[in-house]
Amino acid sequence: MLHLLLKTSIFISLPNECLCQLSGEALIYIPPRDGGLLTPYSTQRPPKRGLDSGVTLPRKRQKLISINPSGGSRHMKAPVRQVASQLIIRRTPADISFARSRMFYGRPSRDPDTYRIVVGLPYNHALNHLNPAYFKKPRLDPPTYEDPDPAEQARKARHLSKYIFPLQHGLPNVFSHVASRNETYRQPNFIDREHEIKLLGRCNFPKRLKDIHSLLDKMIWRHGKCAYKPLRDRICPSKITTADNKAMDSSVILVSTMLCSFGFSLTSAVGNGV
Repeated sequence: MLHLLLKTSIFISLPNECLCQLSGEALIYIPPRDGGLLTPYSTQRPPKRGLDSGVTLPRKRQKLISINPSGGSRHMKAPVRQVASQLIIRRTPADISFARSRMFYGRPSRDPDTYRIVVGLPYNHALNHLNPAYFKKPRLDPPTYEDPDPAEQARKARHLSKYIFPLQHGLPNVFSHVASRNETYRQPNFIDREHEIKLLGRCNFPKRLKDIHSLLDKMIWRHGKCAYKPLRDRICPSKITTADNKAMDSSVILVSTMLCSFGFSLTSAVGNGV
């Protein structure tokens, strides 16, 4: 009975059609039953007839079989020389880690030309490469406005798809990477893929991504149109203002925060009888 209470995984259904685990070990810590998602195996079949002890067969190439949790498999050819030194690892979403500095919680991104803080996405983001939105754009005169080139918009949408769906284009991605036994593992950084895309060259656009081509085009257009700084000032207004109701400089806000913290610690020390 104790085993059923502690070891059995019990789930309940939620109103949003999700499952909530009540007991048992978390699924992300339970190893798969097949022993791994990627297992090297040999393509050499056993001989039908017995061979002499002194006869050896030539060594053949090996393959990597990718075993899906649903039961399907996919074969990937790889030379024996590469299999011996490198192994293509297929990772699950639970195995992917995020660097804290890359989740927009690190130092602020600055424009390399003016050295001003970029509000919104970093200046080296893929959307800012295609349609920058971190500097003020002049207002367009309606009589002189010209629609953008549809061919150029389609090219930018295809370029953005290589950042969002690198696996569909055969680019390096977080789900499959080559792990070398002779090198120390480094957290991959895919924020700039221009060199990889240039090496890839021209390729056909995947058929399964044609339905979202228009959505990528809208994403680029709306990013360039969005005013991130006024949006930030409206949603997260500054709590410290001057006499004329204008926001104070960031350095003044920092000094005020430090003084408030020092005053709070001094008050606590006096209250404790120090």
